[in-house]
This record gives sequence, C-alpha cells and structure tokens, in this order.
Amino acid sequence: CSTTILVEPHPQMAEQARSLYPWAIVHEVAISREVGQLDLRMINGCSFIVGTSWAPVRRHAPLKARRAEKVTVQAVTFDLIDDGEIDLLNLDCEGGEWFVIERLKSRPLMIHIEIYPQHGFYAEIMDWFRQQGYKRLAATTRGANRIFVRA
Repeated sequence: CSTTILVEPHPQMAEQARSLYPWAIVHEVAISREVGQLDLRMINGCSFIVGTSWAPVRRHAPLKARRAEKVTVQAVTFDLIDDGEIDLLNLDCEGGEWFVIERLKSRPLMIHIEIYPQHGFYAEIMDWFRQQGYKRLAATTRGANRIFVRA
C-alpha cells in the first residue's frame, strides 16, 4: 500500500489528522449521497451527519447528540475520492457506511467495517458483501467490528 487516504469532515479533526499523519492525504469532507453541504454534529470525539438514519452515538446518548456542536461541512460522493486502487478500506463512518459502499469503484482485498444490526442500511451492506464475493474473516465478540476479505 503506497498511499494513505483519510476522510475526516470535521475541521479540527482533519487538522489533527494532518498533524499526526503527515504522509497521508486528508480529505476534509463528509461522504454523502450527493455533493453539497450538510450539518455534522460532534460529541465526545465522535461525529455524525444530521439526518443520518442511524449512528451509534445517537443511540447511546440521544439527548447529548441533539445538543451537540453543529458544523456545516462540504460533502462529496465516495466515487470522487476512490481512484479504483484501494487495497485496504477501514469504514467507521458513524452511520454513513452505505454512502461509501454504494459508490465504491475499488474492490479492496480487505474491508474492515464497524456496523450494527440496527444500522439503517444493514441489509443492503451485508447483501453487497455477498454479491461482491466477500467472506467474513473475523468479528468482535459483540459483532460490531467485522473484517471481510475478497474471495
């Protein structure tokens, strides 16, 4: 793997990523179904897109999530970032995983994803893995973190 790409929509977190990983390309955007702007909320270091059908932080702390800092950020579709050469993909998008997968040009050798059964696109995501020939290699005890490999 010769290139590291990070996607972080929150301005302060993107700046921190640039500082910690100077060799990486940091895209300071959110991944969405369409190009434009959207509102992002940040709580305890976790961000989520306002209006996303499901995000872990909203489930665990709904009142705090509604009152959390809101920032307007640029949004793009993932195909504008994906050059078709991604070998390893780590998805921890706080409910936006489907927006990456549905526009994925690459077929990575390995995909790590944080996903819960309550996710609004859980069935679509699991179907995509099956249809694309991925097999589950590992999962955490509670099943939220899963690793899939291309068969």
